[in-house]
Amino acid sequence: MADEAEATTSTESYAWKYFEKLKCEESSRCKKCHAVIKCRGWSTSGMIRHLKSKHSIEKTENLKRPSDRSHDKDTSEVKRNSVQQKMTDFFKKEETKEEIVGKLAAVDGFSINAIAKSEFIKTSMLARGYKLPQSPTLVMDLVHKQYNVAKERVIFDINKRKNVGVRFGLSLDEYTSLKNKRYMNINLHTSDTFWNLGMARITGSLPAETAVEVVENKLAEFQVNLERDVVACVTDGASVMVKFGKLIKTCHHMCYAHGIHLAVSDVLYMKTDGNLVSLERRNVTHLQEEEADDVEAVPEEEELSSMIEVVSDEDLENIRLEDLEDDEVGNIDLSVTINKVRKIVKIFRKSPTRNEKLQMYVVSEYGKELMLKLDSKTRWNSLLDMLERFLKVKNSVAKAMIDCNMEMNITNGELKVLNDLVTALQPVKLGAERMGCRGTTILSAEGVFSFMLKELNEQKSSFSMKLQNSLYSRINERRSAVLVGLMKYLHCGKDYNSCEERLPLALPRKSAIVESAKQLLGRLFQVSDEEATTSDNVETSVNQQSSLTDRSMAAIDQIQTQSTKKRSECNYIGKEFSVFEATGDRTQNLEKLLQALNSVPPTSVESERVFLAAGLFITKLRSKLSDRSIDCLCFLKSYFKNNS
Repeated sequence: MADEAEATTSTESYAWKYFEKLKCEESSRCKKCHAVIKCRGWSTSGMIRHLKSKHSIEKTENLKRPSDRSHDKDTSEVKRNSVQQKMTDFFKKEETKEEIVGKLAAVDGFSINAIAKSEFIKTSMLARGYKLPQSPTLVMDLVHKQYNVAKERVIFDINKRKNVGVRFGLSLDEYTSLKNKRYMNINLHTSDTFWNLGMARITGSLPAETAVEVVENKLAEFQVNLERDVVACVTDGASVMVKFGKLIKTCHHMCYAHGIHLAVSDVLYMKTDGNLVSLERRNVTHLQEEEADDVEAVPEEEELSSMIEVVSDEDLENIRLEDLEDDEVGNIDLSVTINKVRKIVKIFRKSPTRNEKLQMYVVSEYGKELMLKLDSKTRWNSLLDMLERFLKVKNSVAKAMIDCNMEMNITNGELKVLNDLVTALQPVKLGAERMGCRGTTILSAEGVFSFMLKELNEQKSSFSMKLQNSLYSRINERRSAVLVGLMKYLHCGKDYNSCEERLPLALPRKSAIVESAKQLLGRLFQVSDEEATTSDNVETSVNQQSSLTDRSMAAIDQIQTQSTKKRSECNYIGKEFSVFEATGDRTQNLEKLLQALNSVPPTSVESERVFLAAGLFITKLRSKLSDRSIDCLCFLKSYFKNNS
């Protein structure tokens, strides 16, 4: 055993000069007083204490232990260990105690109480050279300190970008927590990144004037001016937010993702007489039904018999949708058909015995289990998931229901309606997901709209036509045509008119675009609409240039440097547009304007992501977090995610 230990140990301390290893046991004998000291393996701590207390011998000199085996191997191991220690020391110094605790609380989701009481976390922090407080209050103080550090870094980054001419987009939304408290989340966007500015607490009612004040105060914390630094603000379509958009001096447009949701809801929750049902009223009804479903017991055989109707086995095995007449499909009530599917799904989801019979047929057909899905009636994308899965395993469902002495009460016409519904919702779902991706601009959103409307138009089903009309109407309600037209013009130039003919959504005239550009440049960059008084000097300088682009830029430079005055017959921004059309090269002002417009997001989905994170922090077990702590945690989670 001792020989094996000698072969695997690479270094020894000075204590081995005064001790000898006993081969019969894990002990060593002092050469001075012959005392026997326990030493597991080659541990020398006990021997060092003996030398210090009994013989007053202290040394820090490291001696190499004589070994008969692989001296070169021991040397390489020593070098490798020393390199590892240096790398470890480097990583220890990089993260502060506040940063580690902030990541545990904000990113990993540990509660403050769990961090304070966890022995493993305490030991790990101690190994890094940090002593963790035992009080949850002191641990939260560390999170607040890290919030202040991260906030200063974000402010520095924002100011750095402002100094080079970067302007921002703004997205915001309201959130109601589990404690029934309201917050407003605000996000600042650029073309390549974004900052979550945290959650501002809302007390009392929130009229539009108060909302403006809340936003301005939160932006002021990060040294951002709503009028001079923000291009446009994105909100949902609530009436208070519509008025909010009219009060602020920045551009305003409503979230496209909410518009897509409303467009689908208009069609899915339509009455049989063709009148649309109020979405809010439908949502309340659905929530009440959902609560009732949660406590609903497994249906008895007598109750199930009312859900089904007997059809022949031949009709179940051979479903021929193409033989159906259009009149038969048009008379089908969509809401009734969807409710039939829900009832069938609940039959198998609430009975393990019936589900086992279903999965037996599913496995024989697909080679794996496929569970039926139940939708949430306030989220149309979950309805799509439910119908897709049901249509995929409908044959297995029919066989399993026969084994349970039941039959499906869904006709061939209803199956065709469900198939048309799934086919129409698939491109809409894909477009909504693409719309919520980071990096999507209001111009690229036009391509997403074009894709959805084109796909729906090609399907030619009654549902797809209704959905297309509803989607077109909802988009036009929320779309800022001037901003979209300006971005399109800055990309296309003189081909703007031909682009307008190819797009399904209308674009404004060039005169409206030029006026909008003048207002944006004047508000964001303080660009004057003035030019030089002497045109002769401009013409002389222009004639000296070799290329058309150089001549145009020289004319612009002289206009900026000479004394200026208003001239009604000349338009500075209009001249830059003319140069852009002639050369295809954007001037400095137009380039800055395009970059500013690229920062405007088409949706407020980023706020919804923050609300999801806030829901993880504010739970029934963590319901006592203060408003400041919630603000800090939401801010730090986004901060660490962006920097990872």
